[in-house]
Amino acid sequence: MADRSVRKLSNLSLGGSSSRVLNLQRIYERAKADPDYRKRPFFQGRRLNESIILKHRLRSDEVELFDMRRTIATKVIFPLDRRDLRAGGHFFFVGQRDYDAILRNAIGETAYAYDEDRRLLNVLDKSPSFDPFLLRETLRRENFRPAECYLHISATEMANMQAFVQQELGALALVHFTSGGAISSPAAQLARKMTSESALEDLEPLREALKFSHSQFADGVFAWRGMLYYKWCLSEIRQEIPIILDEIQRVNPRASAHPETMKRLNQSRRRICIQIVKTHRAAAALIEFYDAAFRSLVEEKRPTNFRTFLLEAPNLFVELGERIGSLTHIKSFWRFRFDRRGDFDVNVEELVDIFADFEAGLQIMSPTGTERRRNRIDLERVA
Repeated sequence: MADRSVRKLSNLSLGGSSSRVLNLQRIYERAKADPDYRKRPFFQGRRLNESIILKHRLRSDEVELFDMRRTIATKVIFPLDRRDLRAGGHFFFVGQRDYDAILRNAIGETAYAYDEDRRLLNVLDKSPSFDPFLLRETLRRENFRPAECYLHISATEMANMQAFVQQELGALALVHFTSGGAISSPAAQLARKMTSESALEDLEPLREALKFSHSQFADGVFAWRGMLYYKWCLSEIRQEIPIILDEIQRVNPRASAHPETMKRLNQSRRRICIQIVKTHRAAAALIEFYDAAFRSLVEEKRPTNFRTFLLEAPNLFVELGERIGSLTHIKSFWRFRFDRRGDFDVNVEELVDIFADFEAGLQIMSPTGTERRRNRIDLERVA
């Protein structure tokens, strides 16, 4: 199937991956000479290993491609020309009707490569985000360990993440991990445990205290780590949201456009700004649900609420991942495309594509009169 949306991703060809986009084509261009890249490819099949994979909000005509109702799908795109994404490409959705036949025809690999790549595509489809930290943990749980270049996390980012987790879990460390001998920095130790591969073994005292089975605890801790990561992401982008809202409201194409086109652009920019506010508010509410459960564990010494949270965390993790993923994608793409000086050098076609991509990711719906009034108040508060 031909895909015009590749043109919308052409600006990402230099920027690489994001929370919604796994740009394996760009990673190939950067790392194809790396021995580790050749030794531990992401996919076994060459064609998949040079594709672009993204979380895609399904349009009304695309929903019919699936036997089961869904709103977000994993889209695999094969560019026609790796050097020029504007040339378009072909795509399929993971899990769409006649998926096996479509996948076999698309990749044409050996039985082993097909089975492994199909399993990996299913893992990607279930992951709420392609953030490197979370995707790396997701793949490790399924025994996939691709080369470091695919999921690179800088030392600075990891240090910032650990510092945030240390601050978040300091009280829990004092309650549950200081029995026995003296510990100089229990919060720092617990932060390292939560971000290490041996987290389950290191947190065994907490599993016993919460009376979890090993499988329940494994799922809960994975989602807990995800919630902490998303809370960190939200804290990182919160300062940037008002700035980007202001810039989205001010940006205009470099040359004059048809009045009807400008009317549609102005309507789109307002819907995007309103939905950014609503998405941020919904993500913050999910974080507060976690915070309340955590406070009951640490401050009130009532593990029941936190145990309930860990049981529900896998579902909350997916929902929060979709919301944070939309916000981080907008932040990273916008800041990649436009610098902080406010020099909006963009033509009308590209701006239309950028706004269309943002609307799709935010699942824009026409608001009612009451919602419009509430959204105006929310927008004024944030902006």
